[in-house]
Amino acid sequence: MKITKERVLNAIGVLLILLASLRIYSMATQGTLVDFFWLCNHAPLLIGLAILFRSFFWLTAEISLLAVGSLNWSLDFLSKLFFDKYLLGSTDYIFTAISPESAISILLHLGVLPLAVLGFFLIQKPKEKKVNAWKGSLLHVFILVPFILYFWEAHNLNCFLKPCVSWMPDFSLYPVLFSTAYFVLFVIPVNWVLVKLGKN
Repeated sequence: MKITKERVLNAIGVLLILLASLRIYSMATQGTLVDFFWLCNHAPLLIGLAILFRSFFWLTAEISLLAVGSLNWSLDFLSKLFFDKYLLGSTDYIFTAISPESAISILLHLGVLPLAVLGFFLIQKPKEKKVNAWKGSLLHVFILVPFILYFWEAHNLNCFLKPCVSWMPDFSLYPVLFSTAYFVLFVIPVNWVLVKLGKN
């Protein structure tokens, strides 16, 4: 069977959806389905669908939103794994109890960004000059916020309401400043770079 770009894209999309589905199933069996609202647990599903439907807009929007957080997690995990030292301390929880469920989470965290970027370079780029995919990222955030606020007393989803690491200061304006800084400093620049790459 000849390996074509379309088949590779389909394989990436199906693989991401499969991994995300396994993660959702493991959360459901453990009674932690609320963790679905962590970006890292549901964005791979959306990225897989975006690749299967060949949506450059939504693929760019989801990568822009996920990229920095996913890269941070992966580097922190790999640093601890190979050098026994955390870079930021964002993955200390994963080493407390390694299990089949956590193995799925690790695989999903490490695999989603490389697969998404590969899909990005293979997918057909739009002909229009302007692609405001950051608007899709912002819409995703707006949809997430009600769930974050609803579960906030027991779950600090996406580190939105308070820091997830001890070295970061916690203060009353943290949610506003954190979300604004993340979007302005990371999401929009990543989106800009991806759109530029898409035109080349």
